[in-house]
Amino acid sequence: MHEYSQHFHQQLKLSGRPNMFVVASFAMPEQPRFQQRQSLPASAIAVFENGVALLSGLPGCHILGCDYAQMEWLGSVRTKHLGFVDDLAFAVRKNDLGFADYLLMSRSRIGYWDLGTNRRRITALADELSALYL
Repeated sequence: MHEYSQHFHQQLKLSGRPNMFVVASFAMPEQPRFQQRQSLPASAIAVFENGVALLSGLPGCHILGCDYAQMEWLGSVRTKHLGFVDDLAFAVRKNDLGFADYLLMSRSRIGYWDLGTNRRRITALADELSALYL
């Protein structure tokens, strides 16, 4: 698995709660609520910049941190109907083939069930990001 900064890794700690959903271009076998995607055939920095633009454009998005050196982004967004705050995380790493491996995560701060909101949000973002390169 890729190495992440300590602060980013803290956000990725697996809580076992069913309200977290992760999309990544590398395997995460310990994470049951996970969907694997292809690595993107582009530079890591280009994928990071496009991902940050997509995430920052989400309605109600609040940026908590963005580290271009580590290519890690943390934010939060309020759900449209109930106003719950969900945490978002995005990171990109260059793989051995020179392509960009990425991770997108969304999880609710409270509660156990989100009626699929995190899965839909992250799947849609991953689709938009992939469409730029595939």
